[in-house]
Amino acid sequence: MINPIGDLEDKPRSVRFQHDDSVSIGQSYTSVSSRPIGKGARVRAAEDLGDADGQLALRMLSCNPAPIWRSLSLSGAVLETYNGRVQHPVEGALSPILETELGEPVVAVWVSPDEVERRYFVPGETPWPLLLQWLLEQGLPEFVPGVMRRARRQLATDQTLMTRRERDVRSALTKLEADYVADRGELERQMEEVQGAVSAVREGLLYGTGKQLVGAVQAVLESAGVTVVDLDEKLGDTKNGDLLCTYGGCSRLVEVKSASGSAPERAYQDLVRHLREWPSLPGSVLVEGGALVLNHEHRSVPGERSRKPYGRPEFLAAQEEPIVTTLDLFDAWREEDAVSVRRLLFGAGPVAPAATQPADNPATPSQRPGESERRRRWFRSG
Repeated sequence: MINPIGDLEDKPRSVRFQHDDSVSIGQSYTSVSSRPIGKGARVRAAEDLGDADGQLALRMLSCNPAPIWRSLSLSGAVLETYNGRVQHPVEGALSPILETELGEPVVAVWVSPDEVERRYFVPGETPWPLLLQWLLEQGLPEFVPGVMRRARRQLATDQTLMTRRERDVRSALTKLEADYVADRGELERQMEEVQGAVSAVREGLLYGTGKQLVGAVQAVLESAGVTVVDLDEKLGDTKNGDLLCTYGGCSRLVEVKSASGSAPERAYQDLVRHLREWPSLPGSVLVEGGALVLNHEHRSVPGERSRKPYGRPEFLAAQEEPIVTTLDLFDAWREEDAVSVRRLLFGAGPVAPAATQPADNPATPSQRPGESERRRRWFRSG
């Protein structure tokens, strides 16, 4: 049997009830309930499916448009008697065919304790032609072959009556479908792994503030080969900028700021102040200037934010240090364009790492403190 499940009318429900539908199973005291899990839920085929169930999983995954996925659960009935409430145990087992990433079944088969009865539970939006075709081609031949013999369908589906050519084509088709399910499962696993690795950086760049934003910026710069020092950890306090970034022999002091609305000019002024105070910190070596990384309008969706955080002509005319929006940084990072990431910070200068300067001879003819007014000093390592 096939049981569609789910409230197709999507009627408002009381917050006291999580389930939108329930189906009782035959003469048993067992029922299957459904609970909507959201339109953005991702589902995958369960493991160790048989041929027919694997084909149903494949057809459901290919259904367009996708139905509303609902988490399915099995429960026993509670009856009121003169002796009080009686909880009947669950009968049979509910096995997933499609499940969420958390293992919640959204398409499943209930098998009776004697394994005689099979009931399939599918979303109510599933088109019947898809289910009927599966029943005719896979479900009935595997589980109820007697029905096919009585209808004389075995002439087309019984392998013992097939020609060699039919058997060869059927085997090739079965292998192709099995390979598809296996490949899809592997790609879904890879997608989960990749998303797990980048989600924190993406969230931090686009919506982060404070430490979350600083950590995301640091991760992006390090992925582009930039050496990054967290100055709060180095100094043990928020005495100066957020990050010290070095690449190709050039170093920049980076201020990381966020704003829920328009970009405040004081964020840039903080960078200028920190650059001015930088030489007074003990044990410093040379830096090339600074940069402001700004996540402005972070309460808006990224596509609706302004690409130019500042527009006042007098401010732009006085600007000497680069201002980098997290949107631009994100665009370069998501394309894995390390060169563009570095150019946002350092300009068109260093494109490859320069030779490391010996620690006991930090000033060369091109790096003497008096040669450029914009060079500052940074902490010596060791």
